[in-house]
Amino acid sequence: MSFPSGPEQEPSLAALVATVAALDRHVERAMIARDRKIEQRFVASDRLFQVVTSAAKEAVEKAEAANGKRFESVNEFRAQLSDQAAMFQPKVLADQQFSALNQSIGRMHEDMVELRTTWAQHLGEAGGAGDTRDDSRAELSVKIATAAVIVAVVLGSLNFLLGLLPQGGVGLGL
Repeated sequence: MSFPSGPEQEPSLAALVATVAALDRHVERAMIARDRKIEQRFVASDRLFQVVTSAAKEAVEKAEAANGKRFESVNEFRAQLSDQAAMFQPKVLADQQFSALNQSIGRMHEDMVELRTTWAQHLGEAGGAGDTRDDSRAELSVKIATAAVIVAVVLGSLNFLLGLLPQGGVGLGL
């Protein structure tokens, strides 16, 4: 709207009221348009927030599931290690068994030396003039005894190494 300019022409009250009413409608339309834009932006940001929140929640759930599977396999591995460790023989027991085997082997060696000495004395007392069959039998007996001792040592060692001995003791009957 335009007003006539100049000192002699003053706008009429009706023209001023019409102008104020037109400006009021214009401001009201502008405020309504602004409110609509604000409402649209709010709705759009709310939707975006819901989408982002949903995606974050889904990512957290997937990460928790993957973490759970990883810890499950770690716990399974730990259980396997515990089971395996339970099967191992304690060092103290192994040391006791090695010591017992060494003592047993030492005694067998001493017995063999004594047996040889006894047979040598026996053969010496006979003067060597005895029957060659008796000498051969004596040598054969010594060889058989030696082989029996060696077999006993080997079997005892295998028994020990394979862990067939009872856990409560040495198991050699010593």
